[in-house]
Formats: sequence, C-alpha cells, structure tokens
Amino acid sequence: MSEEGKQEAEEFSEEKVAEQEVMENGAWPGAPAEEVEEPPVEPDPKSGLDPSEFDIPVVLNADVLRWVHYFQGRGSKYYRKWLARQGRYQPMISAALAEAGLPQDTIYLAMIESGFSPHAKSTASAVGLWQFIAPTGRGYGLRIDYWVDERRDPEAATAAAVDMLDDLYRLFGDWPLAWSAYNAGTGRVRGAVRKQGTDDYWELVRLKGLPPETRNYVPKLMAAAIIGKHPARYGFTGITPRAPLVYDTVEVKGSVTLDVIARCAGVDEAAVTTLNPALLRGATPPQAVTRVRIPLGTTAAFQAAIVNVPAAERVTYRKHKVQPGESLGAIASRYGVDVSALVEFNRISDPNRIAVGMEVVVPLPGAGTGSASSSATGEPMKVKVRNGDSLGGIAQRHGVSVGDLVAWNQVEDPNQLQVGQVLLVFPQPLKRDSGAQ
Repeated sequence: MSEEGKQEAEEFSEEKVAEQEVMENGAWPGAPAEEVEEPPVEPDPKSGLDPSEFDIPVVLNADVLRWVHYFQGRGSKYYRKWLARQGRYQPMISAALAEAGLPQDTIYLAMIESGFSPHAKSTASAVGLWQFIAPTGRGYGLRIDYWVDERRDPEAATAAAVDMLDDLYRLFGDWPLAWSAYNAGTGRVRGAVRKQGTDDYWELVRLKGLPPETRNYVPKLMAAAIIGKHPARYGFTGITPRAPLVYDTVEVKGSVTLDVIARCAGVDEAAVTTLNPALLRGATPPQAVTRVRIPLGTTAAFQAAIVNVPAAERVTYRKHKVQPGESLGAIASRYGVDVSALVEFNRISDPNRIAVGMEVVVPLPGAGTGSASSSATGEPMKVKVRNGDSLGGIAQRHGVSVGDLVAWNQVEDPNQLQVGQVLLVFPQPLKRDSGAQ
C-alpha cells in the first residue's frame, strides 16, 4: 500500500470513530433531538436550497441538519478531503451512473461510505470505495482472494455498486429504502417494512424500526449532497479538486511484481501502486493474464522493456511457510528484509501472532540485486514432477532454492504440485571455493 493509501486508511478509521461518538451521544449542544417528531419538510427556497438541483430525494429536517452541522464542525476536516478526492473519481462514477440510468447524486453515497478512498476498511471488514463486505462483493462479480481484492478497484467496485443499487431500487421503488438496504441489508429493511406496516422511510425512522446507524445513514447522505452542491455556501472554500485519474492499461502474463512493471514503464513504483490498489501482494497473480494500469503514455516503453526481462527476473518476492518456533523477525532476518515490509506486504494485523503453516510472502530487495531468483543463467532443463515429489525435494536435487522454482515457474501454490507437471530449472553459476581448508 502506498503512503497515501496508509494515510487515507488511518483517516477513514478516525472519521468513523468521530461519527460513532456523535451517534452514541445522540445530540450535541444546540442540536435537535434524535427523533423526527414532525413530518419532513421540503427545502425552503429561502434557505438557499433548490430541490430541483438534486436528482435524489432531499429533505431538510432535524436529522439532515444535524449531519450538515457535523460536516461543518467536527467533521469538516474530513469533508474537505472528501471534496478534494471526489475530483479523482467523479468522471468515472458519473459515467457509470449515467450508463445505468441511476441518479448522478448517488455519488454522495460513495462519499459517506469511504470518503472516496479505495483503501477504506471498516470494523465490519467492508472494503473500498463502496464498502463491500466480501460475500456481497463476490455476489456482484468482484474477485476477492489472496492476490486480488477488486473491492479496492475503483472501476470494478463502482460497476458492482451500480448493479447493486439498481437491484435495490427495483426491489423497493424508493431511494431512501434502497440506501437503507445498502447499509443494513435487504432482509432487515424488508422486515422493518413488514413489522411497522409502512414503506415510508421517515415513518420507519420515527418508529425506530431501523437500526440507529441506518436511521443516520440517509440523513447523512442528504447532508453530504446538500453541502456538495454548493460547498462555499457552507464554508468549504479554497479546495482544489484532485485531477481525474488517467492511465494506460496493459496486459501482464503471469506473476510480475509492481516494481518490475514500474521499471519497464520508466516510472516510480509508487505511481503504479497507486493505480492498482486491488493488487494485494504488490504483484500480478500467477498463471493468469492481468490488466494493469500504468501512467498515461507509458505503454510503448513498458511493452518494449518487458519482453527483455527474463522470467526469472520478473518476480521479486518469495513465499515462506512459517515453521514451528519461527517469528516474523527471524523470517525477516533470514531474507534480509525489514519486519515492517513483511507486515505491510502480508497485511498482518499483529506481528507477534503468526501461525505455524501460515504462508508469508517475502518482498525481496529487487531483481538483479543478488537474490537467488535473479541468478539463473543459460538454457533451463525441464524436470517432470514424479509421484512423491515436493518442491523442496526438487530444489535440493538441483541445487536451487524453492524460491527459485516458484519464481521461474510462476507456481501459485508450492504445496500443490501435479504428477507429470513440468518445471523449468535454470543452471546456476558455479560458486568459487573460499579457500578454507
């Protein structure tokens, strides 16, 4: 994850804590009561709000005003950053919404979900720009596995969110209920409608038929939209929107680490990392063709360079299975890397608690720096896997490391060799005798 991504993730966690405190406190000095005691009123033109500016239903009531006040006050430092980041994704999101025939102001749902950060992760393990949990994300076609998490891919996640919101609106025929179901789940909202005998969102709020978070969700979305239409009116001035993301897309065969891709494109690794937040391991997955984003205008340089990178030098990581008694520090020392690199690359939440048998991906300093994976020379021999063979046994027989075999053959799982499978083994340079007797 890039430094920017780390900062966004930390900011997201802080903001959610602030929101939770607001909801738990119910109100703050001068704020209206939590419950909506009177029927909602349409925005008063005298207030400067024009309902015709919105293509989603917006009302101005006590709950909406509370969130307007929050964004102007304690939440202003976050909302300012959201407004700036919105520029990065707005063209892409707007195009997807338009193609699906959904309201353009639906973009504010992404704002309150993640603050427009693909790195956002909630305490409920919802991830990405649109905060999908894994089962829902997979249900809408997102790839979520060891190598890739498309919830973090802005384009893929937006396509999934558009499909989901379209489904929810078709089911409920009402945007506040559709948004509520996006937050709380379809079953919970349908159950509330049946139990309370009403499909009016605000009546469900008054009856407390929905969970507290969901009773705040729709007002928060409306407040975000109200401010977003005219930020300066609400005190948000001097904000420079981020430039929209623009990039080339190239196809990469097999596993190639992002530092190698960046080097071939002639750019910094951080630029490629930022454009590909869904690649969890800093590399494309093995045995697949992956579409990778690289900075605009670098395709020609990348394609000219990548063909000259030997297979053995396209991967700058190894896999290590944790053995009894091993610590993360010991593994880091063995491979000459920092513990922090292992923690980040493997997204380890507690470095002091790693399990025996756990697979740790070790990011090496880079190809061509003396790592075994870059020491292949000459033409490879072909070795057919026999019954009872293991990758370790084959490596030992041929005087190479397991990491070499993984890198040369793009082995996805070192523990799942197939009898008859052919592995390439590159000859190694002869080591000089040290002279010791």
